[in-house]
Amino acid sequence: MKKNILVLLLILIFSPLNAQNHEEGIRRQFREYNQLVLDKKINEALDYTIEDLFTIIPREQMVNMMESVLNTPSMEFRGTIPEITDMEPVREIEGASYVRFKNKAIMEVKFLQSPDEPKRTPEEEQEYNTMLMATLQEQYGEEYVTFDAQSGFYKTVTIKTVIAKSKDLKNWKFAILDSPTMKVLLGKFIPKELLD
Repeated sequence: MKKNILVLLLILIFSPLNAQNHEEGIRRQFREYNQLVLDKKINEALDYTIEDLFTIIPREQMVNMMESVLNTPSMEFRGTIPEITDMEPVREIEGASYVRFKNKAIMEVKFLQSPDEPKRTPEEEQEYNTMLMATLQEQYGEEYVTFDAQSGFYKTVTIKTVIAKSKDLKNWKFAILDSPTMKVLLGKFIPKELLD
């Protein structure tokens, strides 16, 4: 009886420490992933992606898509390392460990005029900016988009759900649930209870 109580006490004492270690590992590795994306080291960043996604979208295709977006000559990107909020406890499902959390990211983008386009008049520029602002506000929500006329950058704040997966509670891989299409894709390999 005393031995059972001792084991129970040890579990109660060390469980919060383990949870804290998992959380710290997830935060650190998610920061590393995002820094690689900001540095445009896409192939390295994809080492932090849940591998099952590559059975649907081949890794090389994903690298090409992400590099193409980040290196578009008509856009200039600036970003920050996202803030992690609302981290849920580890769930053991089908032999893997999962953690779901929210990711608040700030991204700034400047849409550059192509050199082969005729220069816009101030009125055309104003119209163009109004149209872009409306498009971005429709996509992200009015309260999450601002425009800095001085710098020409649109700033968006997004809050997305992220699923972290690990086989050993040390090395975490991530999938960002950022659209209905992505939810369908992730539903092919992420347990349903994590997508609701």
